[in-house]
Amino acid sequence: MAFPLIAWALGAGLLLLKSKSKRNGGTRSRGRQPSPLDVLPGIDWNGLDASTQRFAHQLAREAAEEGIPVMVTSGRRSASAQASAMLYKVGQGEDLSKLYRDKGQISALMGAPRNVASWTAILASYAASGRPISRHMTSASFDIRTRNLDRDEIEDLSDIVFEMGGRAVIEADHLHVSPYR
Repeated sequence: MAFPLIAWALGAGLLLLKSKSKRNGGTRSRGRQPSPLDVLPGIDWNGLDASTQRFAHQLAREAAEEGIPVMVTSGRRSASAQASAMLYKVGQGEDLSKLYRDKGQISALMGAPRNVASWTAILASYAASGRPISRHMTSASFDIRTRNLDRDEIEDLSDIVFEMGGRAVIEADHLHVSPYR
């Protein structure tokens, strides 16, 4: 099913938020209630490392306290899945150099034939040398659907990630979350 790979990849907006939350004085409960986390079918959730899964569940609990639903739309990705996602973004007119830090990899990809096989080989080569282009490939990030959230909810969710010690990047229709900055 192709939907989970492309559901998050629409649009070109990007914003990294690092502000502290002003809600509840910047504090929130750290209770152990059940996690209200939802994961789309077909997502490689079990491929995420345990600490990333714990982070996602805690994020979902804290977001629920604010009334914000959390739906994971992408988890761990193989080189092939990453290539597909990136090619989709290119097809939508997105500038990959604005989304990814390693400009050398972006240059190599953009200079290669635009097909999954070519891009998979490049991404796998970089990953094997210890330079994966995305934390999705190292089991250390996930995406959260935002098309059902308003701007304040997206900013609140990003603030929660930051307060928990993580990094959140707002893209067109998802929040890219890494538990580590």
